[in-house]
Amino acid sequence: MLISRTLARRRINAGRPTSRKQAWIPVALDTALIVIVLALALQPALFFVYYMQLSLFWLALFFFILFFLPAQIVIVISTIWAVRSRWIDQDERTNPNRGG
Repeated sequence: MLISRTLARRRINAGRPTSRKQAWIPVALDTALIVIVLALALQPALFFVYYMQLSLFWLALFFFILFFLPAQIVIVISTIWAVRSRWIDQDERTNPNRGG
């Protein structure tokens, strides 16, 4: 999310067109970073689950909030920034000199 957002904003502000590879590699990096962070959080989460002896409902809710939601938020926001960095308005397609 941070890498793709930062690079996309720079490219959008510079007015440079972005290739497919330039747009989607930061999304892959953001995804890899969130996977690493969540992998580091797994062992403390398992310790907490074993210690608290959560029921199935609370266990599912705990893992949903701890792992699924952050991963989806990062991936979706990174994807939005990748698409925004590749987006060309209709006016810019027909008249490239008119763009701001």
